[in-house]
Amino acid sequence: MLSALMVNAASADDSGDAERMLVLGRTGGTASLAAGSSSLLRLDPEDAPAPVQNIGQLLGRVPGLAVTGEGGLFQVYSVRGLSGQRVRTLIEDVPLWSERAAGNAASFIDPLLVGSVDVFRGPASTYLGSGAMGGGASLGLRQFRRDTAEFGYWTGSDERFGLLAGGGEDLSFAASLRVRNDGETPDGRRINDHFRQGNLSLKGKQAFDGGQWQYYFLAAEGRDIGRANNDFPTPRQVNQTEDQHYLGGARLILDSGDTFKLYAHPNSNDRDTLTVGKRINTVSASAHDAGAEWSHAFALGDVEGRGGLEYFTRRSVEVDECELDLRTRRRSCVDSLDGKSEQWAGLVDGSWHAGALSLDGGLRFTLETQNAGFGSDSDQAWTGFAGAVYEFNESWRANVHVGTGFRFPSLTEKGFSGTTARGGVVGNPDLESEHLLSTELGLTWLPSWGYVNAQVFREKIRDYIERVPLSGNIRTYRNLSDGVISGLELAGSWEMTPSWRLDWQGQHLRGEGDDGEDLAEIPADRVGMDIGYTAGDWDASLGVIHRFEKSDIAATERVLGAANLLEARVDWRAFPGWTFSLFGKNLGDSSYYNSADVAEVQAEERRIGLSLRYAMP
Repeated sequence: MLSALMVNAASADDSGDAERMLVLGRTGGTASLAAGSSSLLRLDPEDAPAPVQNIGQLLGRVPGLAVTGEGGLFQVYSVRGLSGQRVRTLIEDVPLWSERAAGNAASFIDPLLVGSVDVFRGPASTYLGSGAMGGGASLGLRQFRRDTAEFGYWTGSDERFGLLAGGGEDLSFAASLRVRNDGETPDGRRINDHFRQGNLSLKGKQAFDGGQWQYYFLAAEGRDIGRANNDFPTPRQVNQTEDQHYLGGARLILDSGDTFKLYAHPNSNDRDTLTVGKRINTVSASAHDAGAEWSHAFALGDVEGRGGLEYFTRRSVEVDECELDLRTRRRSCVDSLDGKSEQWAGLVDGSWHAGALSLDGGLRFTLETQNAGFGSDSDQAWTGFAGAVYEFNESWRANVHVGTGFRFPSLTEKGFSGTTARGGVVGNPDLESEHLLSTELGLTWLPSWGYVNAQVFREKIRDYIERVPLSGNIRTYRNLSDGVISGLELAGSWEMTPSWRLDWQGQHLRGEGDDGEDLAEIPADRVGMDIGYTAGDWDASLGVIHRFEKSDIAATERVLGAANLLEARVDWRAFPGWTFSLFGKNLGDSSYYNSADVAEVQAEERRIGLSLRYAMP
């Protein structure tokens, strides 16, 4: 399949997995359909200037992306101003769904087990399905090709982490554990972000005459997870007592061009919300997610393409709530949600290449049925994309893409009424689906020393679903007025010498509804750069980000002040197979908020960390 632009920087790491790739336009492969109108950026957690403690921290550095939500382990991210359930996160092609309004950012997987992250910017509903209006991220489990052990520590929260892994080309297995206490802000305020989290992973493949089997499994268990928000310690304290995920699947990839996939993801969590002096609400949620896919690669003349069918279901989506009145000591329980949903989809895409011009396009049809306390409901949607890339010469190329996106309202938004980490909520069964039309223009320069890329985009949103006040601390969901989000993304890299490298990035976004009001969760403008140095047994990196003040905010947000953020890392390969690392985040000890969300707690103070890793030579 055609890649409109690819810039690779490969280097050896302890797992043999390091790769960075920038694709503007179109990408494909045996395991997935093409991204189409999305800009695709491939990341490796190893490339960050300082080790990431959750996936949200890694994604928040990508132009067009930003962290949002309440912070802590459950920190989520936005893509081009769209967040929550409008972005889709996958692990090994398995879509993650959550009953949280904020969405799911793969908080249950330790970054040490992540091999690569493909980031889709722009409407990716044709590729990733309902919910990928803004784009999304697809995480791959790390393939450990040698026996590996790593242990580390962060100051401030006394965070400890460890990894034991092994394997080879055909089989990889790993176990990780990460534990931390509450952190503190620079002014000494305690952050309710403690947790204990363990992971087990298995990834393998087996070739045979005519194809290959691939299989994977991830078990994750989190306990005593503090939900960081500005309400702590009063009036509310929220604690996730348990968070369990079992994710597994298999792929059959045939030389004939056919690919078959099966996967399942049962998950459950329990949460306690203490309203100080009044009550304790215990909410238990569970679901069984599963899916199957088939795709076939084809060639018709000069056109290469892929067609496919997909099925996804959420069964036994249950949310139960019990309330203990601390004044009367009376306990009452209610079933807040009991439902299921199913999606069927068919899709086809193709690409054509002739000389300097490349064209691509695709269509997807999706039908969803839902059943819960509001009764039965169904909806359907068509999405598509079309694009072109023109190469003026070896150094200059331009891309243009148009795409549509959609999102069906979730079971939670339509049928759940109960207590959340941010107060009470009442579902609205009359919600309409959201739709989006996006246009994107890009220009890329590829000199001998690196690359420079600029992308401008405009997204028109219709029937935007927003959580709005109902009465007191109770909220509900409504389809609000339409809106427009537009922006500019900049990125580049300069190989200054064989030892020195400079990467830079920046973003500018604006979002406004048809009523003239600013849209919520539009990230602040920022610019940043990463300086990397490699010589002999030493690697070093320094990351600097300047975030500009943000005063054009929605009614439910706070003004964000300007902030300068600094992080760094030094690696020393002291002996064959042994690497000692020293790193730090927020080295300037800046007081700032990650997002304008009024529930967001101030970011953590300066942290210093160290780790020791051994990978068998």
